[in-house]
Amino acid sequence: VTLLKHLHEMNRRKVFVDLGHSTLNHYIIKELGYSESEAWTRIQAMRLLQTAPHIEEKIESGFLSLCNAATVQSHIIDQGIHSNSNKKTAFGKCAQDIESKDCRK
Repeated sequence: VTLLKHLHEMNRRKVFVDLGHSTLNHYIIKELGYSESEAWTRIQAMRLLQTAPHIEEKIESGFLSLCNAATVQSHIIDQGIHSNSNKKTAFGKCAQDIESKDCRK
């Protein structure tokens, strides 16, 4: 969760540009050493955490992996869900759907 909060702040303030990177994704890959898919996963999880802060404890406890958080965020985007109450409902439904996936942090 600390990394996700760091990425949010980097994105909010566009600090990655000051460090010579055109995108947050590029910063994560070049500065933090993650692969493209790992960078995408962290960006999606960061976005979910910012729009649905109630999931922070689920990520910290390991109940929700970063991979699954990214999947939930993608589901929310695909479904065009905007209100927080609908996001909580979508999180619950999507979490049930992805419980069986083997996604690790």
